Amino acid sequence: MRNPVLTGGLFVHFCKKLSGIVTSFLIAVLFFVSVRLNAQESLTLREMKYDKIVLTAAARHGVDPLLVKAIIFTESTFYPGKVGKDGEIGLMQIRTVAAIDWAKAKGIPTPSKEQMYNPELNIEIGTWYITRALRRWYKNPDFLRMALAEYNAGRARLLEWMADYNHNTDLVLANKPVGKYADKVCKKYVEYVILNEKPEAKKTVKTAAK
Repeated sequence: MRNPVLTGGLFVHFCKKLSGIVTSFLIAVLFFVSVRLNAQESLTLREMKYDKIVLTAAARHGVDPLLVKAIIFTESTFYPGKVGKDGEIGLMQIRTVAAIDWAKAKGIPTPSKEQMYNPELNIEIGTWYITRALRRWYKNPDFLRMALAEYNAGRARLLEWMADYNHNTDLVLANKPVGKYADKVCKKYVEYVILNEKPEAKKTVKTAAK
């Protein structure tokens, strides 16, 4: 005997209802995929938008532009108007203290917060800051991750952690959030390096440099 719930009009009604649910589900999936693809395309365009500024700042300070891009990606995914939870500003999430240090080193007035949102100035300060950190840690076997840790946490806080862990950089990176941050930047850095080996990527970089 057939199941009376799934026969006749009830069966047809059930199929129509199921069809509506499935259709709605597929529309939702397609919408989600479309949003993701558009977001990815938008991110790619944003990544390329600041290449010329990054190349110029990196050349000025003698640092790999792909590392600068990896930091920008990790800090703001290339949104120039981003504000961090502690007030960090712009593409490279610059703190006021970093801007003060940069201005002192240059012998110029400290830029205002509004000025620090400017992509060219923001990338200049951030690139200067990471270059200084790299020079400070270059004798350390893990100098890149330690420089990134300083960029993320600030020198004073990082030195406090170093003292807490008897100046063992491995323990600092393993037990503090800066370790995960450094790993994220390094992972993106490697991705950019691999991508840059492709002919089309090199062409993009050359075009941006003109």
